[in-house]
Amino acid sequence: MPWINGQILTEDGFREGSLEFDEEIITYISDLKSKQPLAEGLVLPLFVNPHTHIGDSFIREDLEGTIQDIVAPPNGLKHVRLEEASDEEVLEGMVQSLDKMNTAGISHFVDFREGGVKGVSLLLNASLDSPVSPVVYGRPKAAEYERQEMEALLKVVDGVGISSVEDWDRSALEKLAKDVNISGKGFATHASERVREDMDTVLALNPRFLVHMIEAKESDLERCADSDVPIVVCPRSNAHFGKTPPVAKMLSKGVEVMLGTDNAMLSSPSLFDEMRFLRQTTKQDPSITAGSILQMAFNSRKALKGQSALLLKTGQPSEFLVLEWDGSRPENFIVERASEKNISIIARGRRLWAKKDGHLKEESNWPRKDPRGQE
Repeated sequence: MPWINGQILTEDGFREGSLEFDEEIITYISDLKSKQPLAEGLVLPLFVNPHTHIGDSFIREDLEGTIQDIVAPPNGLKHVRLEEASDEEVLEGMVQSLDKMNTAGISHFVDFREGGVKGVSLLLNASLDSPVSPVVYGRPKAAEYERQEMEALLKVVDGVGISSVEDWDRSALEKLAKDVNISGKGFATHASERVREDMDTVLALNPRFLVHMIEAKESDLERCADSDVPIVVCPRSNAHFGKTPPVAKMLSKGVEVMLGTDNAMLSSPSLFDEMRFLRQTTKQDPSITAGSILQMAFNSRKALKGQSALLLKTGQPSEFLVLEWDGSRPENFIVERASEKNISIIARGRRLWAKKDGHLKEESNWPRKDPRGQE
């Protein structure tokens, strides 16, 4: 079985040594190094992107205007373009975003998918041949409650993700959230993105997580922390509209912060890009370190039902990536400098990609050599 040498991210932080794996699981982690490693570098779990909208990947024009002008339903530019676009155009854009996520070391992504059952179907079709797994948070086609539509939607989604409580009639929204909670699926919403929203209303819906919370008061953040409701921040998307998520306040209040990328028409779906941007824009704040930003990226696995932050250990699935690096501090290198170009190995789902001629290519056969000689 193959080995990887380097700094391995475990429950105890980065650990120098080697990792042995087969097609299914990590079989051994050792403090010793293999004499014939398959690769060397920083060994990390695959990422989860906890908030995307890849249905708008096909929109490539310059986007000018406010949040309402561009993304607010039903008349924002995004929603108008989605209505006008052909299924083939939307599918092609989603496939391109899936390819980008694959090469960026992302295993799952949580997509707020517009367009009702049909929109969900398009996303599932786009994902059929992708190694990246969608976690689909669909929504009704309009901000209206219709029982038959909800029954059909809940059969095909992992959860429901709405644009904002402000877009819904209160009674209709309570019915929707009740259906979602009874089904055991997840409920989530964008919250306090443009204006502050009432947290009594938001938290009464039993959200699994919230997105943005830019305009939240400190008391709102405290309530999220007390209720164990994580918040996904998307700094690059927010910056497009001249806004900044209050990450330092979130951390100081004990909020569990996750890092997502939001609309594909605004930002790449790479968490490397998101981490680097957040680091660049907060580097003067000593309360936000490279290590805390990396933790936000790995907290994102908690957006998946029943999952905790995944660190590498024996017996877990063989799902990891290896970064080539230059020996500087691991957290700083990953957050400040790393990109997809530094990935030399991706292992996931019984499949293996290795860098050849500067590009990741899937291996048709797993290496069978068993180099157990260690230093």
